[in-house]
Order: sequence, then structure tokens, then C-alpha cells
Amino acid sequence: MGRPLILFLGAALLCAAAAPAVEITRVSLNKASFNPSLGEDVTIEFELSAKAAVTIRVYDPDRGLVKVLLDGVTREAGRQLASWNGRDSEHQLVPDEAYTFTVEAGDGVYDPFGSGGVVGDLTEAEFDRQAGTVNYSLPAASRVLIRLGIRSGPMLKTLVDWKPRTGGAVTEYWDGRDENGMFDLRSDPGFTALITYVTLPPATVIAYGNREESYRE
Repeated sequence: MGRPLILFLGAALLCAAAAPAVEITRVSLNKASFNPSLGEDVTIEFELSAKAAVTIRVYDPDRGLVKVLLDGVTREAGRQLASWNGRDSEHQLVPDEAYTFTVEAGDGVYDPFGSGGVVGDLTEAEFDRQAGTVNYSLPAASRVLIRLGIRSGPMLKTLVDWKPRTGGAVTEYWDGRDENGMFDLRSDPGFTALITYVTLPPATVIAYGNREESYRE
């Protein structure tokens, strides 16, 4: 009587071991940036290859946990949607910054933090003195550093200090003057600009509109 039971248990264990891992594919966000202070939200979309318990987390740039959107909630195979309103676990508006989603489903994990990080320099930017703008284009959503100064001399103005920006056309505002506002840097014949970017991980959204608290605060 004992042998059939052993054979049955062995077959069950073999089937369990052979079960394919849950695949998480087609992960995307419905927008690159949003303003939670105006009631806007962002939606993450992905597909599951099989039914699984799903956990979705939102992290800040320092990999600090901001919000758990789903915590082990069972979802059927197929297309999945989950929305985030830009508030943390204490229901406070998050500071302006870039926030990244991770997804766990069964034994499948989508963690984009190992992606992105491509570094580049922009050699083309348009400085419009009349409008007081700097216009440039990014190949993807990135963290940006813009330093302005004199060719073969010092950098006298940090216009953007590693702030997140969406991909495509970007406009910054600048009055043309140095850091202390003492002289018109843009009119100097040796004026130069250094624009460096580092691409953000996939499944990252940029929140803006929080005038009460900065990220570093």
C-alpha cells in the first residue's frame, strides 16, 4: 500500500518542478511624467504568462521604498494594469523626482534598476536670448547636468544639477547670467556649455508640481 503513494508523491513533485516560471513582459507606463498635485496618476501595464500572486513596488532614485501598489494580489494570466497617484505609503505627495516601478509575479521578477545608465554629452543646444530659454533634445528620459562657462576657463553657472528630464525636446529657462547674477555670461565671446545626461531605468516616471518639499529635503 505504501509504494503507490510514494509514486504519486514523486510524480506530483516532478510536475511542480517542471512548471515554467511566470514571465512578466511588455512592461510600460502610460506617461513619462505627471503632476500628482493636480490629481494626476500614472498607470503601469504589463502581461503575465500565467496566473500568479503579484507585488508592485515604487522606489525613489536611492532605491528607497515609496509605495507598495499591490502586495501578493492574485492576478490571472494576460494584460495587467495598476495605477499610482504619486503619494507615498503615508499618503503624502512625493517630491519632484524620478520614480521606478518593480514587479514580482510568482517566481518572476521585473527589476529595471540594472538598466539605463547610458552616459552621453549633447553638442547641440539652442540658446534663445530673447525668450530666455535653452532648448535641447534627449534620446531618452535622463538625469541631466548643464554647466555654463568660458571656453578653456571656469564653469560659472550650473543651470541643471542632475535633474530628471523626459526624453525628446526639453526647454530650460535661463537669464544668461552667471551663478551670482553679476554679469552676462551668455554675451561673452568665449561662452561654452556642457550638457551631460545619464539615461533613467525603464518603467520610470517623473513626478512634478510639489512646491512644498524638495527631494533632498
